[in-house]
Amino acid sequence: MEFPRWGKSAGLVGLVLLGVVGFSPGMAEASFSQSLPPASLTQTSSAAAHVRALGFKPTPAIDAAQFAGAPRPHSALSANAIPASVDLTPFAPTPGDQGQVNSCVSWSVGYDLMGYYSNKTGHVGAPYAPMYLYSQVNGGVDDGSTFADTFRVLASQGVDTKADYRPQGDFGWQQKPTAAQKASAALHRSLAPTLLFAGAGQGTIARTALSNALAAGQPVVIGISVYNNFFYLGNSKSTFSQADVSGQLLGYHAVTAFGYNATGLVIENSWGTGWGKSGFATLGWDFVQNGVIEAWTAAGFAPTLAPVSVAVSPTAWASAGTGTAATITAASAAFGSSASAFTSLGWRLTVGGVVVPLTWRSSSQLAFVAPAGAVGPASVVLSQVGVPATVTTQVSYVPSISGLSITQRADGTRLLTISGAGFVSGAQWNLLAPSGATSPLNAWPINNIATGAVNRIWIAPGGRSAIALVGAVDPVLREVGSYGISYVAPSGGAILAWPNGGVPFVAPTVASLSLTRVTGSVGSDVTVSGDGMAAFLAPFSAGVRLVSAATGQAIELTVKAKTIRSVTVSIPAGTTVGAYHLVVWTPLGVSNAAAPAAAMSVVATGIR
Repeated sequence: MEFPRWGKSAGLVGLVLLGVVGFSPGMAEASFSQSLPPASLTQTSSAAAHVRALGFKPTPAIDAAQFAGAPRPHSALSANAIPASVDLTPFAPTPGDQGQVNSCVSWSVGYDLMGYYSNKTGHVGAPYAPMYLYSQVNGGVDDGSTFADTFRVLASQGVDTKADYRPQGDFGWQQKPTAAQKASAALHRSLAPTLLFAGAGQGTIARTALSNALAAGQPVVIGISVYNNFFYLGNSKSTFSQADVSGQLLGYHAVTAFGYNATGLVIENSWGTGWGKSGFATLGWDFVQNGVIEAWTAAGFAPTLAPVSVAVSPTAWASAGTGTAATITAASAAFGSSASAFTSLGWRLTVGGVVVPLTWRSSSQLAFVAPAGAVGPASVVLSQVGVPATVTTQVSYVPSISGLSITQRADGTRLLTISGAGFVSGAQWNLLAPSGATSPLNAWPINNIATGAVNRIWIAPGGRSAIALVGAVDPVLREVGSYGISYVAPSGGAILAWPNGGVPFVAPTVASLSLTRVTGSVGSDVTVSGDGMAAFLAPFSAGVRLVSAATGQAIELTVKAKTIRSVTVSIPAGTTVGAYHLVVWTPLGVSNAAAPAAAMSVVATGIR
């Protein structure tokens, strides 16, 4: 089946109508192919259509299915309770003109439907700008759009006023809305739409659905099949019935129903006041029951939301590394009852103008990871679609430590290379022991590293790294465990310990082995206990070797378990019989291979 370029679709859902007939995904493609007549002409190839743009694309089944279970904002009326006629045109906006742009869906949804509710309820803003919607749903090509895509933008973002939407105007679909225009549109969001039905040839069901909605005071936007005679409706003939269908299908078009009577459905078009009867016409009921492809409605404007009071914690953020875990806590249940509900509310967080992902924790709390940034103040802006104001919180990026490495020197001192951001001379540095004891490291100029003075920090240019020379005799360093580094800026900023757990500052020694004899043919696990084993818990390279006393040949053993005081390794099966030593190595040194406590034997049979 061939479709005009503005009407191609993968298929439509079957029927979604006031609970009369349920939606079944399996019937979607069949309903579409049986209901829509073939269309072989494009807009540009039709001699009659070249003066009028169209633009309605039937909604694909996968999109229509998302609206199948949407709550209906109006109550269904029984057939005998539906009024004989309804006229909503007193509140309809003056018919607009889409010109040569294929934007009929945006005119019917944004201009007609929302213009009606503005006039009826006194909601200030009409007339509304169709190009605000169309520029965001046409995929960058003037090729028309679907109701589903258009209503998504209308419900989530709103629609800007014509007075504000400049310079785009009525035809500038190439230029998308600015941030200021989106803020203006947020005041004019719609409630969630209702899909009444999808698929041509609905028969009397279509008439009932349309009449129900209009009787409830809700205009309905519809997609129709277009034939040549439709282009020439005027004052003398303003009704299009099934008898007027002749020739080939020229495409699909969106219009808005503002009433009905015994003859048919009263519609407003977007071809100016020179078409039909001052821009209006009537679709005969026989055509409605065959040629109306889709019908949608919405119950009006969504309420304008007020800013929510929130607190950000912490307000001191790391300037380096992978970022700072933080939370946003609202004074009220503003974030929805679930993660999926939160997603639909349109919350957005920016830090320094950069969008940061939010994670829902509860109805009043969100989590996020603050990215690293330059030392100094920063603005955190929390905004929500439909809320004209934003919530801004001031935070500070403070100096931070993101990494550390160690080099053991021959004289017993250790060089610490510290990476991070915001380091300056004159700051206070501390070595943090497992017990909580501290050893201060004062900042010195970088060129003093040649003096060999101990317990000093040298700052590299740019403040992104530092080198510390730590003395071997410092009593703090005699504690077993993982140490940390802290930094306090001269301005009195927060103390930030190195986040990865610190540094083990004790060279390894072997105090005992869980086994001193192992059967070579079987192998076994051996636990090595002693000092300096905390290195295995830190993010540094460390290991245990089995060294032959006879040849000096070493085997690197597999580490199976580790604690702050011990490490368990596996002696592999098939190890040659003989005398061995277990040697532990870490960045801070190598244990004594000749230590009696490190000796073990691999024997042929039996462990004694």
